Amino acid sequence: MSLLSQLNDEMKNAMRAKDKLRLGVIRMALSAIKQAEIDHNTAATDDNIIALLTKMVKQRKESIKMFTEGGRDELAAKEAAEIIVTAQQGSASLLQRKLKLGYNRAGRLIDQLEAAGIVGGFEGSKARQVLIADFIALEQLLENEKSG
Repeated sequence: MSLLSQLNDEMKNAMRAKDKLRLGVIRMALSAIKQAEIDHNTAATDDNIIALLTKMVKQRKESIKMFTEGGRDELAAKEAAEIIVTAQQGSASLLQRKLKLGYNRAGRLIDQLEAAGIVGGFEGSKARQVLIADFIALEQLLENEKSG
């Protein structure tokens, strides 16, 4: 079974399960694949799909790095929140690994996320509880913070 077929099947499963986060990610990937097919006037192969998805992940990591280096802490915190909500694990070590940050910077981001109500409080060596269930709830929380 090709990757494109697997993605389409997973999209149907996400719709049935009403998993909005997974559905949004799959739709974004399928949209990028369709755009690449149009741009290059060829059908997508498994190798092309893997390359495209790898490129998308790399772009996200680069944007987080640029936000952090540019002093745009609110944007870096938003990206970190998206990673934590997606993984449903709130730990500094997760941010260190995913974003290639030092412990102090990852710790500050976790503290910002706790203050925003995205992750729970410190519980020793355990990962913090993620208080936001999915991407939509995260977007609503972030919108409320902007307007309020």
